[in-house]
Amino acid sequence: MTERPWKNKEWLEKHYYELELSTHDMAELAGCTRKNIEYWMRKYDIPRRSGPAIYTARCLKKISETGKGREPFSKGLTKHDHPSIMRTSEKLSGERSPTWSGGKPINYRGYRLIKADDHPKRDKDGYVLEHRAAMESLTGRYLEDGEVVHHRDGNRLNNSPENLFLFPSNSAHVSFHNYKKHRDPSVTEEEFMEVYYGKDCAVRENA
Repeated sequence: MTERPWKNKEWLEKHYYELELSTHDMAELAGCTRKNIEYWMRKYDIPRRSGPAIYTARCLKKISETGKGREPFSKGLTKHDHPSIMRTSEKLSGERSPTWSGGKPINYRGYRLIKADDHPKRDKDGYVLEHRAAMESLTGRYLEDGEVVHHRDGNRLNNSPENLFLFPSNSAHVSFHNYKKHRDPSVTEEEFMEVYYGKDCAVRENA
């Protein structure tokens, strides 16, 4: 006969109170429906968690025993033991994650990073900005700190060589955007640097 743990009072109490699983997670773990779990809990008069009264007593007990406060319910469990952990680890890790970028992390500013343990300007984890590394490959040298790599199409993740342009300074970079926005939307990066930047003082003053 197939074992039906949801009919076992001790099993229900252990998973509901000790492990703090929800009735939904208990149902997935037992291979039954949520209604089955709730039916047998009512049958055994197992009270539902109602917030402060139950949790406060249990918190105080753990505080007195460990001095560290209440431990998370999932401590000591793995994705093989706990359904919600399994769902999270399987759906959101690696290629399933909405932030997956081919194994290359993206920083808080939206720029992709690549591993470069031998780069003199790598961060503490050994990463450098991919668009700057790409420009260094094009120029054949390391970039100066003040130089700015600009994305022509505005997409910070498009680091193809034809989409990158090197400005000598942040001032030049900002001036280009100001000029393009307020004076000539059709101006290219090359035209701006060759014709306008350095000659039009107003451009620099508006940067």
